[in-house]
Amino acid sequence: MYAMQYEIKLPSDYKMEKIRRRVQLNGFKTDGFKDLFIKAYLISQTNSNCITKTYSPLYL
Repeated sequence: MYAMQYEIKLPSDYKMEKIRRRVQLNGFKTDGFKDLFIKAYLISQTNSNCITKTYSPLYL
């Protein structure tokens, strides 16, 4: 089994709604991949004073 995760760091003023919308519109495109057991789209953000926000797709 292979696992792949990568982290994309975004600026603190980046609107995370863009990421949520992107996942909503495109997340299904990997549904038919053979042997893809799990996929998760991880988002990290804190209050308005955070320095960075991250988006980290994870595939198993």
